[in-house]
Amino acid sequence: MDEKGVLTNYEIWTFLKSVHDAWLADPDNYDLDMLDVRDEIFDMVKPEVPGRISLTDLKRCGCADVVIEILCDHTGFWKYDNRESLPSDDDNEEELEEDDGQDLDQLMGVEGEDSDDGDF
Repeated sequence: MDEKGVLTNYEIWTFLKSVHDAWLADPDNYDLDMLDVRDEIFDMVKPEVPGRISLTDLKRCGCADVVIEILCDHTGFWKYDNRESLPSDDDNEEELEEDDGQDLDQLMGVEGEDSDDGDF
């Protein structure tokens, strides 16, 4: 993340490019407008500073797991894109509601109380 501590349009596009390439490798998938996907990510997170997603923004938004899946894996994107037609997992939703951001801290390699500074 270019040591800025935030995800900007550039970093998000970098992640989405590889997801897009993997997505298009499957001839059964439709073409994606990656600008729409990028805009959806910013809409989901609603960062405090427009165009800059911090760790604090991800913790606050309640959908960090979905954002990370979209950015890292075309299957994760597919699950997000088809969320309305997939069976619901109520147990998983309850677990996500109870998450206080500790899992995200572990994923990002952040430890202790100093992790609340908002940077990656």
